[in-house]
Amino acid sequence: MSTKGSKPLSSKDQSNFRDAIKLYEANQYRKAHKITEQILKKNPGHGETTALRGLMRCHINQKDEGIADLKKALTTDPESYICWHLYGIHAKMEKNYEEAVKAFTKTFKLEPNNASVCRDLAMLQAQTRQFAGAVISRGKILEGKPGFRQNWSALAVAQFLNKEYSASENTLTNFEKAINTKLPKTDLENTEMILFKNVVIYESGDVARALEHLDSIADDVNDPLSVMEYRAKYLLELGRKKEAEREYRALVKRNSENREYLFKLEEALSIDPSNTKLRKILYEKLAQKYPRSIVIKAIPLEFLTGADFKASVTSYLTNFFKRGVPSTFVSLKSFYKDQSKLKIIDEVVTELYQTLSSNPGEDSSLLWLTFYLAQHYSYLKKNDVGLEYIDKCFKLSPEKYFVEFSLVKAKILKHAGDLVGASAVLEEARASDKADRFVNSKTGKYLLRANKIEDAIKTLSMFTKNDANGSGVRDMHDMQSLYCLIELAEAYKRVGNYGPSLKSFEGIYNVFREIFTDQFDFHSYSLLKGTARAYIDIISFSDRVYDLHTYHRAAKGATDLYITIKKDNDQRKIDEIAAEKALEQLSEEERKRALKKIKKDRVKELKRETEEREKLAQAAKAAKEDPNTPKPVVDLDPNGKKLLEAEDPLAEAARYWKPLSEQGPTSLITWTIGYEIYSQQHKYLLALQAVSPKGKTSGASDAWVAQRVARLKNAVQNPENETIVPPAIKVIVERTLPNAYTGIEAVDDLVKFVEEKVLGTTAESVFEYITAVLEIKRDSPNALIENAVFNNLLVSEDVEPLDALRGLEILKKLGSEKVDEFRQKAAAHWPLATIF
Repeated sequence: MSTKGSKPLSSKDQSNFRDAIKLYEANQYRKAHKITEQILKKNPGHGETTALRGLMRCHINQKDEGIADLKKALTTDPESYICWHLYGIHAKMEKNYEEAVKAFTKTFKLEPNNASVCRDLAMLQAQTRQFAGAVISRGKILEGKPGFRQNWSALAVAQFLNKEYSASENTLTNFEKAINTKLPKTDLENTEMILFKNVVIYESGDVARALEHLDSIADDVNDPLSVMEYRAKYLLELGRKKEAEREYRALVKRNSENREYLFKLEEALSIDPSNTKLRKILYEKLAQKYPRSIVIKAIPLEFLTGADFKASVTSYLTNFFKRGVPSTFVSLKSFYKDQSKLKIIDEVVTELYQTLSSNPGEDSSLLWLTFYLAQHYSYLKKNDVGLEYIDKCFKLSPEKYFVEFSLVKAKILKHAGDLVGASAVLEEARASDKADRFVNSKTGKYLLRANKIEDAIKTLSMFTKNDANGSGVRDMHDMQSLYCLIELAEAYKRVGNYGPSLKSFEGIYNVFREIFTDQFDFHSYSLLKGTARAYIDIISFSDRVYDLHTYHRAAKGATDLYITIKKDNDQRKIDEIAAEKALEQLSEEERKRALKKIKKDRVKELKRETEEREKLAQAAKAAKEDPNTPKPVVDLDPNGKKLLEAEDPLAEAARYWKPLSEQGPTSLITWTIGYEIYSQQHKYLLALQAVSPKGKTSGASDAWVAQRVARLKNAVQNPENETIVPPAIKVIVERTLPNAYTGIEAVDDLVKFVEEKVLGTTAESVFEYITAVLEIKRDSPNALIENAVFNNLLVSEDVEPLDALRGLEILKKLGSEKVDEFRQKAAAHWPLATIF
C-alpha cells in the first residue's frame, strides 16, 4: 500500500483493507463496503480506502457517490497505484476503455512489476487499437514469465497487428528454439501457431518464403484445408500456374460449391474473363464431373449471353423445376438487372409454361414453374398477374406447400401496396404451423410493416419467455433480435410514437456497441486457447461492425427523429415567446383567466409526471437488490420518455454517427447523416466537408451533391443566420463550393437549380428535391412540392406504392388542398393497394 498523500493505516486497518479487497474479489460488495466505511471513520480522507469504497458503491447502485469517491481519491493520493488501479477497473467496467488505458498506464508507471496490471493494460490497448503500446506491454509480460507459450504468442500477435512482421516472426522462431522439441500433430495450439507464423511471413511480402515454410510444416499441422488453400494461393501469386491449377482442382473436389475456388481455377488456367468460349467449356467439363454442384451450373449464367445464355438457363430452370427447388427464383434474381437476360428468361419461362400446361407430366415441374412465374411477374411489377399464378399454386397443391406459397403471396401483396392483406395471409400460414419460428418471425415483421404494432408484439411473444413485463419486446432486446428492433422502431416512427421508436433505435445502438465491446474478452481467451488466426479475424470484423446495413438504418432513423425533436423544441420556444407577447396585449381580466388556465394545465401535467415518477421509483426500489442475486431486469423507461427529453438532441444524433464515421468513411449514408447533423448545428464548414470531397469519394451522385450544396448556400445566405454564421465562415464556404455551384445567388435561382440538378424520375430524387425546397423556399413551397409529387411519383415505373404513401404524408403535413386528389390517383394507379 502507498504511504504518499494520506496518513498510513494502522496494522489492524491494513488487515481490514486486505479483507475488503478479498471480499471484492469474491463479489461480496456490500460486506466490503461496510469494512471501508469502518476504516474511513478512523481514517477520514484516506485515499486508497476512499477509492475502494467508491468502487464498492458503483457495484451497489450508488454510482454517483462511487464516482465522486474515485475522483476524490485520485486528488487525495495521486501517487498511489492502488487509487489509479481501482479507478481504471471502474472505467473498464463502464466500458470507457480510453479512460481505462490512461488509468492503467499511470498504474503501471507507479508499479512496473505488477504483472496483472500489465496484462490488463495490454488487453485495453488492443481494445483501443493502440497496438504499439500493446507490443511494449506484451513484451514486459513475456520478460516476467517466459515459460508460458501464451505470452510468446500474445507478443507475436501484438507485433503482427502493429505491422511489425519481422519482429513477430522472430518471436515465434525464438519460442520454437526455446522449447527445442517437435510437438505432436494432435497439439492444436501448436498447429495454430505454426500456421500463424506462415501468415506472418506471407503478410511481410515474402510469398516465396511463405510457400517454402508451408511445405516444411505441412506434415506437422492438423489443418489440411488451410494448408491446401495457402499453397494454392501462394503458387498462383508466384506465377506457378500449373501447380496452382492442381491445388485448386483438389480444392474444388473437396467443395464444388465454393465460388472462390472456381474463379481462382480460371485464373490458374490463364483464362481471360472476357473469353466466354473457354470459360463455357471449362464449366461444362466441371458440370460433368460434379453433376450435383449448383454453383458450377450457375456461374456460366453470369458471363454467357444470347443463345448460349438461353440454352444454359433453360437447362438450369428445367432441372430445378423437376427437382422442386423453391429458391429457384432467388438464385436467378440477380440476372434480372440485365435487361437482355431478363427478356430471355421471360421467353424461356413462358415457353416452358405453355409446354408443361398442355402436357403436365407426372413430376412437379408445372407446380414449381407456376411458383416461379408468380415471383417473376411480381418482380416485373405485374402484381395482379403474380397473384393469379400463386393462386394456381394453391389449387395445384392445396396443402403440402401451403406455407411456402403463402410467403410468396404475402410478398406480392406487400409489393402491390396491400400491407394488411399481406399480414393476414401470413397470419393464416402461421396458424397452420404454430411451431414454425421462421413463419412467426415473418408474420411479426409484416404486421409491423402494416403498423399493427400490438398484434405484432403479441405474435412475436409466442416464442419469448416474457418474464419481465408480459410481452416479447424486452426479450427482443435481450436476444439482440435486430430485424425485430429495426422494424419496431420504424413502425413506431411511422405512426408518430417517437418515444418507443427511439427506445428501439437505442436498443440497436446498444446491440452493436455490445458486439464491439464483447471482443474485449477475446484479447485473453483467444490467446489462451492459441487461436491467433481467429483472433485476428475478430479484430478485423470489429473494425467494420458499425458499417452494416441494419446500423445504417438505425443511425438514419434515430438522426431523423432527433432532428425532428430539435425542430419541435425550437418551434415550442418560438410559440412560448409569441404567447408571452400575446398575454401582454390582453386586458387585465383576460390575462388573469389565461394565466389561470395555464396554471391549471401545468398542475395537471405536474401531477401526471409525479405519478409516473412514483411508479418508476417503486420499480427502481424493487430493482435495487443484492447484485449477487440476479432478478428480471426492470426497465425504468419503457416508453423512451427520457430519450425524448434529451437536453441536446443533436448530440444524441452525433452519438450514433460517430462510430459510423470511424468505420464507414466510404459509405454514402455516413456523410448523408453527417451533413444533416452539421447543418442543424450550424457547423457549415464541417457540413461542406461532408459533401465534398468525402461525399464524392463515397460514391455520391451529382444530384446528391447538388442538393446539399444548394441547401448549404441558402443557409449561409439566409439573413436569419447572420448572427450564427460569422462573415469569415460565409466567405470560406462560398469560395470552397465546387465551381459548378458558384453562380447561384437568389432563392429562385437555387430552387431552379435544385429542380434541374436533383429532381428526377426516382422516388428518392423527388424526396431529395422536396427536402431542399422546404428549406430554401419556406414561405410558399406547396405548389412546387405538389407538382413534384403529382408529376413524378405517379408516372415512373420505379416508384413503389410505399413511396407514393410517403408523398401523401408530405402533402398532409403541408396542409395541401390536393390530398384527396392525390389519394384517388394513387389508388387508381395501384388498384391492389389498400394503404391510401
